[in-house]
Amino acid sequence: MTVSENAGLLREHSLRVELDRVRGLATIVLDDEEHHNTLPYPGRAVIAQLFEELSTDDAIRVVLLRGAGDRAFSAGGNIAQFMQNDSEALSDLAHNVGAPERCPKPVIARLSGFTFGVGLEIALACDFRIASETTKIALPEIKLGMIPGSGGSQRIARIAGLGRAKDMVMRGRVVPAADALGWGLLTSVHPVADLDAAVNALVDE
Repeated sequence: MTVSENAGLLREHSLRVELDRVRGLATIVLDDEEHHNTLPYPGRAVIAQLFEELSTDDAIRVVLLRGAGDRAFSAGGNIAQFMQNDSEALSDLAHNVGAPERCPKPVIARLSGFTFGVGLEIALACDFRIASETTKIALPEIKLGMIPGSGGSQRIARIAGLGRAKDMVMRGRVVPAADALGWGLLTSVHPVADLDAAVNALVDE
């Protein structure tokens, strides 16, 4: 059984996979709408496994990453679970979160609402970020005495510049969609009602 077919494993880590082999589309859903699609700590490794599997599936030509509903792509990670792991385990975080970047196929992040912490870090590792006007991005870890340690600070610096990365990381600043688009952190921004049409147009393209 492949990871994408293991519904129990995916459900345990608040994930869901939808495969449309006619369109050649695999959709990975962060699936905990009640808790703003907060990502469990072990879920990062499962996402990395999914991307490895989909990378070698010849029937899949594009991968879409989204959150359930429109209130949040992901509000971040489960902070309490960090305290249950040692530093050696934590060293895998950046590798797992960077899985979309290693995928040889186009990866699209569909963003709407809160896109915070590890949610933003995963989105930044995707090739395209198609967002709704309600999208707000942030790396708020500093307010918990932590730093974004899974590559987000580096990707923001590369895309938007070091000054803007410092502004976000050191202040925990929440950036609205219009500003994030202007900084180059988003590919395009749309009304919520038009978001899926914009995503589907890019998938078809």
